[in-house]
Amino acid sequence: MKKIITILICLFVHYFSFAQWESIYFSTRLSMHNNLYSSPPNKLNDRSLNTPDGSVQLFPDIKKNDTITYFYFAPTFNADIFLNFDFIDNNTGIAVGAQYSETTLRYKYYTVEKSYLLEEENNIKSISIPLFFKFGVFEENQYFFFIGGKYNINYEIKQTQTVNFNEEIKFRNLKKEEFKDNITIFIGVNIKMFNIEFDYTPNTYLNKDFFDINGINPYSNQRGGIFTLRTSFNFPFSRDLLKDIF
Repeated sequence: MKKIITILICLFVHYFSFAQWESIYFSTRLSMHNNLYSSPPNKLNDRSLNTPDGSVQLFPDIKKNDTITYFYFAPTFNADIFLNFDFIDNNTGIAVGAQYSETTLRYKYYTVEKSYLLEEENNIKSISIPLFFKFGVFEENQYFFFIGGKYNINYEIKQTQTVNFNEEIKFRNLKKEEFKDNITIFIGVNIKMFNIEFDYTPNTYLNKDFFDINGINPYSNQRGGIFTLRTSFNFPFSRDLLKDIF
């Protein structure tokens, strides 16, 4: 994955150095970001739950065929700004920017026979550096497809836990050594001021090399594979493009 991002950066530098630009302008997006699918760990390391029956071992919500499917609706607000470089043909271009995003991951863990349930939600806050290539018609109404990647600097994860046998809610901010930065690839389409993007993050946000004070590696079995959908309003800061759109 890092090789793909490196290739994209090299292509960006190449085109920036040698291409002829029709226009250079800023654009911004205001987005709703929804998690479509994320993979909980294959198993939990020494993870237990204090229940009315005492301390009981927890297990991830795994189906009988050993596959995990957990879809849910968890929208969050996001915003980004891009510097766009449209080539002289007005049909291809590249963009680089900065993005603030929040991603919510939810997992369900059960005791044996699913008598007790722990639902865990991780809210990840990130500053990202996206880079994408776009293909379409920029001069008329901003119709284009785009594909790219971004490096996510994850700076905070807030964890919320609820159970099915009382109304207690627990909150915890993960330590910085418990999570790490990662990379996302994406593809999408822009139609006038409307923008739809599908994101895929192959690696987990959690640090699989982290050990707690008891010498336990709680995230060693955490799996990657996070799919999200981003729906946005896209606003180019260019007088001609705004006139064409509206």
